[in-house]
Amino acid sequence: MSRRTHPTYRTQYSHEEGSALQPSRIARGEWLRFLRKTVVDDEGHWLWQGSVDWGGYGHYAWHGFVYPAHRFAYIALRGPIAGRFELDHLCCIRHCVNPNHLDLVTHHINILRGRGAQRGGTRLVSCKRGHPFNDDNTLVRRKRYADGTVGRNRRCRICTEQYRREAWALVLLRRRAPEELVERLTTKEML
Repeated sequence: MSRRTHPTYRTQYSHEEGSALQPSRIARGEWLRFLRKTVVDDEGHWLWQGSVDWGGYGHYAWHGFVYPAHRFAYIALRGPIAGRFELDHLCCIRHCVNPNHLDLVTHHINILRGRGAQRGGTRLVSCKRGHPFNDDNTLVRRKRYADGTVGRNRRCRICTEQYRREAWALVLLRRRAPEELVERLTTKEML
């Protein structure tokens, strides 16, 4: 979700400490102002007509902060969002703010349910060379990112070992062979 907003507003998410976005703090008049920015279609989607970011998600300004519109609607009608959970659009329409079309899930589940490029790698059953991803042939690497989140990558054990053997053979070749032989063997014509 994009944090790019109008420069005069501050973005704040409901899980942050001291967030003003609490169900008890949203007055009836404020909720009616929110609803005026939605249109209900035949399928029951509450389509956001206010400001929308480049990713297609609606934004709503309230008390000097900019909130994702679907989070505002969910918190106003269903209550706070606990911990680091995310809202998944079950209808797959990003500017739909109907709380009945939103499900509270972890980031991993949200990625698996999505349609994006990140989901593609989680459903592969074999590597690009055709080796199966099973318990014996899969290396799982955990990676910690700068923002503190942890991700996982899968690698094919057979391809990884083959790559390491080839890289080590090239290192040994460079140590032992004359420079012109190494250049000739590493050109695209020889590979």
